[in-house]
Amino acid sequence: MIADALVALQANWMADFRNASGIVLEEQPYGPALRLEETARVTGWLVGQAQRAAAECRRQLAEFSRRDGPSGSS
Repeated sequence: MIADALVALQANWMADFRNASGIVLEEQPYGPALRLEETARVTGWLVGQAQRAAAECRRQLAEFSRRDGPSGSS
């Protein structure tokens, strides 16, 4: 779910920068809203997060492709 991914990003931001100003999730009348700080710091950090997520996806795909089946059995 998208909201789960955004909560995880917000948690990672708070762990890395010890503040909540860069990524803010707010409840609005039509559902959750995301507000990003407009700085190079956020841009660079988001690129790094995306690169790490892509690397993890590639790792999992490579691991899956080495197995004979989805359960690892022949």
